[in-house]
Amino acid sequence: MDNWYNTIEYQTHVAERLEALGETRYDLEAYEFALEVYQYAPEYHENIPTPPPNLGLTYDVSAFNFAYCYVLHAKEVFEDPRDTLSSWGITSSRDIGEIVYGLVGVGLLDQSPDDRKEQFEGLFLVKDVL
Repeated sequence: MDNWYNTIEYQTHVAERLEALGETRYDLEAYEFALEVYQYAPEYHENIPTPPPNLGLTYDVSAFNFAYCYVLHAKEVFEDPRDTLSSWGITSSRDIGEIVYGLVGVGLLDQSPDDRKEQFEGLFLVKDVL
């Protein structure tokens, strides 16, 4: 996919904004990948497991859906997705939430009024879904 997200200028822009706010816990590629996943999230909707009824979720790229899309897209694009995500420091849905909210913090992703970083916690461990 050839677009703004795949340009050197955009990658530099993302890196500068993340570094300016101290969002460097994860590899820069993990943040860039989250932006790519956001574009592809609607395509993965059918492959996302049904969330537990107690979460009361609908599809609008909720934390649950985004976290699963992150892993599903990794399976699509990386030869060894578990190794790639591990090398970026991603071992659980919580890590994906940290990345998403890093991007929210620098203004590269938006959140709805009901969204919370805590909604990413305890959804899964990467080793259990890859």
